[in-house]
Formats: sequence, structure tokens, C-alpha cells
Amino acid sequence: MGNLLQKRIPPAGVHEIPFFYTLPKSLPSLFKREFGHVRYTCRACCERLWDFEIVTQKAFTIVGLEDINSETKDEHNIQL
Repeated sequence: MGNLLQKRIPPAGVHEIPFFYTLPKSLPSLFKREFGHVRYTCRACCERLWDFEIVTQKAFTIVGLEDINSETKDEHNIQL
């Protein structure tokens, strides 16, 4: 078993695993208001059988075609 784990453990150093993901063009921009928000984050998790997981999270901003942060005259006329 020890020999198997030694084969799966990468050598010490910095390791990068490039990836990409195409986001839909219809995503709204970053939005912050008193009663709600839209935020985007990317979370990566490295699962290791022999130790705790390594987890990291990074926030990023989407700038969409429509600015939903600007106030409109109909903002207070929302019916639920």
C-alpha cells in the first residue's frame, strides 16, 4: 500500500492544472443592493486520500451587456 501511495504523490513544488470554461453570454453583471446580490466565484478542490482536501476559491467579475446596478424608475414598482 505504501508503494502505491508513493506513486500517486506528485513531487514537491508548484503544480498547475490549466482549465477553461465558457460562461453563457446571458449572465448578469455583478450586482449589489441592500436586499440582494449577484456574485460569481470559482472553487477548486484537490481531493487527497492520504490527507485533508486542499480547497481554494476565487471571486471574479462579469461585466454584462446590461448594467443591472443602475437604478430605474420602475425599481420600486415590482409586483410579486
